[in-house]
Amino acid sequence: MGGFLFFGLPGGLDFQGFCMSVPVNHLNAAQKKWYANLVVAAILADQKIVKSEIEFLKQIISVIDNPADKKALLSQVETKKASPLVPPPPGIPPQTLAAIYLELCLIMISDSEFDQEERDFLAQIARLMNFSDRYINDLNGWMNTGLEWKKRQQNFLPPEVDLDSGPTWLVSLPAPQREWYAQVMISTILLDREVDSMEMEFLKAAISLVADKGKKNLFLGYIKNRFSPNLEAPPQDFNPAKLVRVMVDVILLIALDDKISVNESTHLERLSKLCSISATQFSALMAWCAQRVEWNNNRNPLIGAVKMAGPGAKEAAPKPKEIFTPRIFECFICGSKEVNHFHLRVGAALVSNLFGRPSFIKEGDLVVDYLRHKIMVCPRCFFASGEKAFFKKEATDKPPVHLQGNFKSQWGHGLDLRKKRFAPFLSFLGAPDPDLEFVKLCFETAAQAQEAMNFNNAYELNWEVAKTRMDEAEVLMRGGQKAEALEQLAHVRHLCEQMMETCRNDLFLMQAAKTLFFLALYREDKPDANRYLNFFMQLGDKGDKLDPNSKAQASKLLPLVKRSFDNKEQFTPSALDGFHPKVEPVKKNKTA
Repeated sequence: MGGFLFFGLPGGLDFQGFCMSVPVNHLNAAQKKWYANLVVAAILADQKIVKSEIEFLKQIISVIDNPADKKALLSQVETKKASPLVPPPPGIPPQTLAAIYLELCLIMISDSEFDQEERDFLAQIARLMNFSDRYINDLNGWMNTGLEWKKRQQNFLPPEVDLDSGPTWLVSLPAPQREWYAQVMISTILLDREVDSMEMEFLKAAISLVADKGKKNLFLGYIKNRFSPNLEAPPQDFNPAKLVRVMVDVILLIALDDKISVNESTHLERLSKLCSISATQFSALMAWCAQRVEWNNNRNPLIGAVKMAGPGAKEAAPKPKEIFTPRIFECFICGSKEVNHFHLRVGAALVSNLFGRPSFIKEGDLVVDYLRHKIMVCPRCFFASGEKAFFKKEATDKPPVHLQGNFKSQWGHGLDLRKKRFAPFLSFLGAPDPDLEFVKLCFETAAQAQEAMNFNNAYELNWEVAKTRMDEAEVLMRGGQKAEALEQLAHVRHLCEQMMETCRNDLFLMQAAKTLFFLALYREDKPDANRYLNFFMQLGDKGDKLDPNSKAQASKLLPLVKRSFDNKEQFTPSALDGFHPKVEPVKKNKTA
C-alpha cells in the first residue's frame, strides 16, 4: 500500500488533513521562501485557519532554513496578513509550478467549501505562474472533482460525525475501543505485507493508542513480522456513528493506492459487516473510495501535461459549444424523453454575484450567461427545474421523494395554462441562445414547481425557492429589467425572513441570514445589516453547542460577514454593476 497522500498527515491518524507533495528538496532558498509565502497566503485567503492547515503550516515552515524568514512567516500567520503575491523566482520547472498550484487547490477545498475570494486568489496565482487558459481550466476541473468528492462524504455520514476533528476524536474513546481501532489500522496497513515510511508513521500512531503492554507487544510483533491480524468485531458499546467514521478512515487509507485490490475490497466488506454497516451504505462508501482513487490517479498525468502561455500570448477563448454539452433526460412526471439539458463543462470559470450565486461564465473575452441555460423544461408537461436530480438520467434512477405522492396529479391540473404560456416559446426549448422572456417563464415555472412540492412549508424547499428567485433576479438584472429583478429580491427577502422565524436547522438559518445580510447592504439598510451581523456573532459564541457541520460553516461565514460590513460601501447599487463589482476601465498610457 503506497502512493500520494493528499488528505492525510504522517505522524498521526488524521486522514482528513493534507501533506506536502511538492519536491521542495529540488528548490533553492529563494524558491522555497516564495513557495512558503504562497502557501501561507493560500491558508489566509478565507481569513480563518483550520486544524489541518496548522499541521500543514508546521511542515511548510520546516523547509525554511533562515530564522528571519521563519519569523516573518509566523508573523504573517499571527497577524493574518499575507505578503503580496509575486511571480515565481526563475528556475522552477513548469511541472513543479503545476504541483504547487494543485497543492494550493487542496488547501482551498480542505474545508469542503470554495468561496469567491478563494477563486479570485487561485485565478491570480494561475496568471502569475503563466499557465495557458486551457490548462488552468484542466487544473480547476481536477480541483472541482476533489471538492465534489469531499462534499459527497456527507451523503452517508451522520451529522454528529466530524471528519475535520482529526485524530482527537480517538482520545475520548475507552481503552478497548482504541485498541480495536489500532488493530483495524494495523490489519489494513499490513494487508500487502509491505510498509513504506508514511505507513510506518501511521503504524506508530496506531500503537500509541494502545495502553495495555501485552496488547502493545502483540501489535509490535505483527508489525515486525509484517503479519496482518484478523479483523474482529468492535466492542459492543461502540457508537454506530463512530463505527462509520472508522470505516471512512480505513477507506481513506486504502484509497492512497493507485487501485483497490481484490484483497482490499474483501477486507473492507468484512469490516463493514463487523460494523453492521448496511449493504446500501457500503456500496456508497465503495463508490466514494473509487472516486478518490480515480481523482488521485489523474493528478500526476495532469502535472506532466503542463502547458504554459507564451510571452504576452493571448489564447483564443473557448467557444460556447465547448462550455456546454447537450444532453437529453427523461421526465419523471410524464415520461417524456425529450428534456434538454446543457451540461456545464467541469472547470468552467463561473463568476458569483453579491449573494454568492454562480451567475455567468467568463473565460478570456468570452462571457456566457450560464443561468439562461440552467432551467430544464419538459416539452410535454412543462415541469421545470434547475436540479438534475428531478429528471431521470439513467434507467435505474428513482424519482426524488418530493415528486412522489400527489405531486404528479397536482402538476397535471395546471397543464392547459402552462401549454398556453409556453406556446409562443416552443422554438427556444433546447436552443443555445434563448429569449429573455422565455428564460423568465422557465424560472417562474421552476419556482411554481418548487412551491407546489412544498405542501408542508419545509424549510429546505423554501430555501430552494429562494435560490431560484435569486437566480431569476440575476438574469433580469443582466437583461436590463432592474425593477423586476428587485421584485424577485423582495420575494427572496420574504422567504428568508420566514425561515428565520420558523427554521430550526442552523445550516439553513445561516444561509437565510447571509442572504438577508447582503440584501440589507444592497438596500443600504445599516440597522438591518447590523442585526444579521449580530446573528452570526451570537452563533459564533455557541461554539461547541453547534454540530460539526454548522460550526464549520459559522466559522467560515462570520469573518466574511464582518469583513463585508466593514466595507459596506462596496455593496451598494452605486458601487455595483447589477449585482457584481464594477470593472474599472483600463487606463491607456499617453504617448508623446
